[in-house]
Amino acid sequence: MILNKKINYLKNVLHNYKVNVLTKDYAYWYFLKYLYINFLLYFFNKEVEFTFLDNIKVKAKKGDGIVGNFHSILQEPNESLFLLHYLSSEDHFLDVGANVGHYSLIAASKTGANVIAIEPVPQTFKRLQQNIKLNNLQDKVILHNIGLSDSDGVLFFTEGLNTTNRVSSSQSGIEVGVKSLDNLFCNNELNLIKIDVEGYEWFVLKGGIKTLNKKETNVIIIELNDSSENFNIDESKVIDMLTNAGFNAYRYDIFERELIPLKDKNHKQFNTIFIKDIDLARERINRGVKVKLSQYSI
Repeated sequence: MILNKKINYLKNVLHNYKVNVLTKDYAYWYFLKYLYINFLLYFFNKEVEFTFLDNIKVKAKKGDGIVGNFHSILQEPNESLFLLHYLSSEDHFLDVGANVGHYSLIAASKTGANVIAIEPVPQTFKRLQQNIKLNNLQDKVILHNIGLSDSDGVLFFTEGLNTTNRVSSSQSGIEVGVKSLDNLFCNNELNLIKIDVEGYEWFVLKGGIKTLNKKETNVIIIELNDSSENFNIDESKVIDMLTNAGFNAYRYDIFERELIPLKDKNHKQFNTIFIKDIDLARERINRGVKVKLSQYSI
């Protein structure tokens, strides 16, 4: 039974490589890379250091999503490439739920943007610090070991769940100080915000209404996977809050550099790109520099 589950899981992994736009031409090669790095991570239970996008260094452990940059060319390629095409060195990027640093690293290293990274879980925050220091980006990335919510205070967070650590609904775990987005960044102009908070999105946005309504805040990349139900929040409330602030949902075609309108959210993957001024966004991505990814220049 267990063996069959593992075989089926690996078959599904291989299938994903065959349909992934970046890996489909060499699916078996990237599948082998997946097996290799997971063998190191799980069998030897060791931390692995690797490089992606030419010169970005990371240290990864088992369960880290950032490992996708080793075996799948680029983690979350649609949103990552949109960010790389959109941001410039004058911009300010807020990474809410930075984990060990994928988006913060690519933004600071490849676009030169000014980055503010929020990571509440102390153990994860230390590893985020490590990856920023490993790339000598301390002057480009401001780090905050706090959480965001609808008001300032203290919340309990889970530990040991890797990329899915979240606000604890059982009032157990580790206590972390939290602030509202508006209170923390009342004097900041934020051009692009990424939010990945495992279902707590509505509370983060509620604490950032003033920020959402600022002209400078033009793009929000947010994870919407129905996990808001864990906090008794219907996901439609999250979408309504964004649309009421003037944002509309899009998905990004990385090869055509085209933003395709969506009805409410991206139902084919977890992340959705919400944009206020679509003409500005299209102008920016069209003049963005090409990114070299394996056999592609995108």
